[in-house]
Amino acid sequence: MASIPAICSASIVSRLTPAVSRSTIAVNRKATKQKPTNTPNTVSAPMPSRTWRRGAGPVGAPGMPEWGNLPIPKALLRRGVRDMVRICDGRMSGTHYGTCVLHVSPEAAIGGPLALLRSGDRVCLDAPAGRLDMLVDATELAARRAAWQPPPSRYPRSYAALYQAHVGQASEGCDFDFLAAPGEVPEPAIF
Repeated sequence: MASIPAICSASIVSRLTPAVSRSTIAVNRKATKQKPTNTPNTVSAPMPSRTWRRGAGPVGAPGMPEWGNLPIPKALLRRGVRDMVRICDGRMSGTHYGTCVLHVSPEAAIGGPLALLRSGDRVCLDAPAGRLDMLVDATELAARRAAWQPPPSRYPRSYAALYQAHVGQASEGCDFDFLAAPGEVPEPAIF
């Protein structure tokens, strides 16, 4: 096995454990006034575990805010967990503690892999190989993809609607599609 990055515990890289949903995304909780179904203080998961947040990408949030700070749930801290894989399609600034996988792309809001992940699914992080895989049967994933519906847009018009319709994914630099077109842009004529 190749060397593991310093931010990643060797024990975490080599284990396969069920994923635990932190909760629904923050923006949806605020919009619908619903309580999350799996709150951080009531997590019952094997140790160590993975946790994820979806809907924090360029389209889902929108704007890819710094929601990637996923602290270890208190219930797991009380059980002695000091590091776990945290997965998010959003971002965070600076350095942070523990093992975090950010900028997952394509994001959940457009049907990326996190949109199909469910509590209890097994995931495998292989940091040296740069891989994050859902260990879910292909038939089950196909059924989830067929049933998946994009979240409703909160913005029928405005700059936010324009942004969501035209922004690229994190892996593409979050640029507008109309600005990323190939070819040169001529200098404007000066009169």
